[in-house]
Amino acid sequence: MTPKILIVEHEGAIRELYHYIFSELGYEVAVAGSGEEGLSKAERFLPDFMILASGIPGMTAYEFARRTDSCGLPGPGIPFIITTPDDCASDPLNQPFHSDPRCRGMLPKLSNPDLITKMVKEALQA
Repeated sequence: MTPKILIVEHEGAIRELYHYIFSELGYEVAVAGSGEEGLSKAERFLPDFMILASGIPGMTAYEFARRTDSCGLPGPGIPFIITTPDDCASDPLNQPFHSDPRCRGMLPKLSNPDLITKMVKEALQA
């Protein structure tokens, strides 16, 4: 079965870049530009993994991840990584992620694509 990745990113160029990268690697990919659109797609697409921008329009990435747990998706929760505008993993707004067992890491949006693909591959193999 082909792993499914949901990308929730408000910046169109970055969203398209991630879509291209993961599609080329053989993943089934869905994209959303806001939190509400992402929740709607998550319910229909049933992703195995999510890439969430820290600044999702309409809600925080933490709220988005929490709401996916209550929208009837199967399993104990969808694992995810958070992308941030820069190296702000220590930002107090991102602290809830440090204790969330579904969070597989945080990285700047414009990181080396090899790093984000490595993180996703490792999370899907866990």
